[in-house]
Amino acid sequence: MRVLIKGAMIVDPRSTHSGEIQDIFIEEGVIRKIGSNIDVLCDQLIEFENLHASVGWFDPCVSFGEPGYEERETLNHGLLTAAKSGFTTIILNPNTLPVIDSHSAIGHIMQLAKNAPCELHVCGSLTNRMQGTELSPLFDMHRAGAIAFGDYKKDIGDPYLLKIALQYVQSFSGTVISFPQIGSLHMNAALGESDFSLHYGINGSPEIAETVAVLRDLEVLHYTKGKLHFQLLSCQRSVELIEQAKSMGAAISSSVGLPHLIFSTDDLSDFDANLKQSPPLRTREDINALAKGLKNGTIDMISCMHEPINPELKEHDFMELKEGSIGLEAAFGLLNLKFGLHQTIDYLTRGRIHFGLKPPKIEAHQKANITIFNPDIIYTFTDEQIHSTSKNCAYINQKMKGKVYGTMLDDHLTLN
Repeated sequence: MRVLIKGAMIVDPRSTHSGEIQDIFIEEGVIRKIGSNIDVLCDQLIEFENLHASVGWFDPCVSFGEPGYEERETLNHGLLTAAKSGFTTIILNPNTLPVIDSHSAIGHIMQLAKNAPCELHVCGSLTNRMQGTELSPLFDMHRAGAIAFGDYKKDIGDPYLLKIALQYVQSFSGTVISFPQIGSLHMNAALGESDFSLHYGINGSPEIAETVAVLRDLEVLHYTKGKLHFQLLSCQRSVELIEQAKSMGAAISSSVGLPHLIFSTDDLSDFDANLKQSPPLRTREDINALAKGLKNGTIDMISCMHEPINPELKEHDFMELKEGSIGLEAAFGLLNLKFGLHQTIDYLTRGRIHFGLKPPKIEAHQKANITIFNPDIIYTFTDEQIHSTSKNCAYINQKMKGKVYGTMLDDHLTLN
């Protein structure tokens, strides 16, 4: 396919054309030429108002449904949703049925996602069936294509397993993912400990449920070496601990979830089912600390925490219902409003290197990996903007700034 993108403001610090309004000519999935007034025959001419182009966005923590929960989201439709939302690379969580904990499971997922409009990488479960008692066959999963290993939203309860895993994956430069939460301290709390939880007499999760896990895992990493990723930090003290560890040279990376940058416990007054999150929402002070951590590089990336959920699992008392919200479709508009264009693009693109992925670049002779958008459109997010099969969205009626026009990954053009 021959595609010509006309008059796009290029937003890519790694490109020699960053900050320029240029035409981008793509042929057979490769950027052939970047320049002004390119005049070529093409199969698809792309012209939009206030057109901007960045490298495609990356999310390190995405759930769909297939296999096992296809009614929530199939793999192919989920990847199409990601592409329409501006994401060209995602890491899939292992919380499927059966759990992604073997060579064959990885291979099956990779085959299903072949030729998709969004590049799929897989996080294999760290332990068999994510039960926390025995390590999965990590090297076999690595050979099949697994890019990291972690038990989705489950603490590594036995530090000995973490020790062995960190030592083992060094033989193939693997990354272990830690979801830092001590279950006996968290006690299935639906929200963070705060004035709000005290006012309503609700058991809240104290920040030590997270920070004790962070401290423990940092100590294990210090002993073993290796690469460790802290998934979905939620509180100020965790940011401080990560910052200190990085200053001492620890090989760590970390992410923060979209809801933890937007909502606090103060937003739970009507107990919206989609605001129940894991890790739980915390205070405005925590939100500010997480945002600061992103800005200074302590936190390396953002995840939308996209997680489709069956509607019947949301129809319970707030304390009992299933946590999670979809978020791919809302991410850019929310982050652009909060952080501005250049910081938002930075946060959505810089995470790849921490998983050993080569960062794309908008440059001639590079493979096409591009997101196109208008960063200035102001609107209110509604059901009409949802592409996902499941509709459990925490961001309905939120103010947004910026709309995604589509993506181009290799020879796959996806437009809204």
